[in-house]
Amino acid sequence: MIRGEIDHLLFQDESSIRDYQSLVNNWFPKGKQRIIPTYGNNKSIKLIGILNYETGHVYVQEEERYTAEIFLKFLNNVLKEYPTGKIVLILDNARIHHAKVIQPFLNEHKNRLRLVFLPPYSPELNLIEGLWKWLKQSVIHNVFYKNINEIRNAVQGFIQHINERPSEVIQRLCEKNVKNLSVSIYISHNKVNDLSPLEHFKELDLFDYSFNQISDISSVNNLEEIRYGDINSQAIYLPSQTIKKGESVVVTNPIKAEDGVVRDIVVNGGKYDESTNQIIWENITTNQTLSYQFTKTIDYPKYGGMIEFSGTVFVDVVILGEPPILSGVDDLTIPFGEEFNPLQGVQGYDAEDGDITDQIIVEGKVDIFTPGTYELVYQVTDSENQTTTATRIITVELPASSINQIPTIEVKDRIVKKGTNFDPLEGVQAYDVEDGDITNQIKVIHNNVNTNHVGTYQVIYEVVDSQGAKATRLITVQVRDIPQTGLSLFN
Repeated sequence: MIRGEIDHLLFQDESSIRDYQSLVNNWFPKGKQRIIPTYGNNKSIKLIGILNYETGHVYVQEEERYTAEIFLKFLNNVLKEYPTGKIVLILDNARIHHAKVIQPFLNEHKNRLRLVFLPPYSPELNLIEGLWKWLKQSVIHNVFYKNINEIRNAVQGFIQHINERPSEVIQRLCEKNVKNLSVSIYISHNKVNDLSPLEHFKELDLFDYSFNQISDISSVNNLEEIRYGDINSQAIYLPSQTIKKGESVVVTNPIKAEDGVVRDIVVNGGKYDESTNQIIWENITTNQTLSYQFTKTIDYPKYGGMIEFSGTVFVDVVILGEPPILSGVDDLTIPFGEEFNPLQGVQGYDAEDGDITDQIIVEGKVDIFTPGTYELVYQVTDSENQTTTATRIITVELPASSINQIPTIEVKDRIVKKGTNFDPLEGVQAYDVEDGDITNQIKVIHNNVNTNHVGTYQVIYEVVDSQGAKATRLITVQVRDIPQTGLSLFN
């Protein structure tokens, strides 16, 4: 196993072996030119293979064509060939290697198989290219085969032969070419979030991991040969936060380098507290995406090299509205045997959702034929999953000679012209059987009317008589943009 992180480092590629003769320079006696027969056909054997960097083992399968479906089948076979351990597959950027059809398979096996793509037009970095060259030199060059089956048998014989000599494979394909691998790695514009595989390439000269999702580069601390490492333009997405309007958003900075937390930070619309390593945005009142930028440069003095690390951290914020309001849930005394509806006169209202009375849930029961006190629990939840709960005591009393009556509030829904003053108590009256006119006891317990904006609003009134009987009323107030006509719409 390579440094305890990668169990199998494999190089993958495709190659076609054609049945027309491959003629190359060769020795022959002077005046006796070598003749290689041919019949001019143009068939081929299509091979897909992998080379194990550590063991030298070669696995090759033959296919009729190269398609995304064929490549998916090949990846399945790779997992069967290596049934345990973590596999890193290094390969080129052929179209079938990026096909959408293989993405679900890669997601399913992401803990076992990872594809690492080489930079474009760089076959010299793919060690298995040396295998194809070796195969053609040994099997195809200056050799006549009568049919495609003879070529197939020769290829299979070659693969069997070298798999019996892994040390020769390692010496010829891996050790001689390993410097090509360690010169440079380009994995930009992906969704890479782990830089730890770079630990295995001590001779690395250049790498590009820009435009990825890397937040921690603490594992990159001993690349002694590095000349330049590009880890710029990272995009880090933190979990979204749901808060109440006006609250603060606080996140812990997750960005780390080889010497600890990265503290060179610029916060958009907020501040960074170095003592706690937290970013703080205060008084957030709207749904938005908050962000901050970070930068870090690590110097490698041996060749005057450096690694540049920068990016942006994002956090989405969702604002909760005000919790809903329950009205009409005051304690109540009812006569023995009188019909009682626990939802009568009870209303639910939410600033964002409006009337949500139909969402009210009541727990508890009242036995109107058994005197005593009963507890009812009312609950209403708005679309933001905010819940308001109220407890109401219902008292069932035996008939008495004189029972205090609940006062009444006389008030109607209102229409108000935009931009005018609104007095919620104008025209409102309260009357009680025992106390008479108690208009001066009326209280406004909810009023969200804004005459500067057209809309529908609500006002809730409350009055209590001298014996503690309480009544509430809710009205609707409509603010309208009424043009000047010379006529009055108001009484």
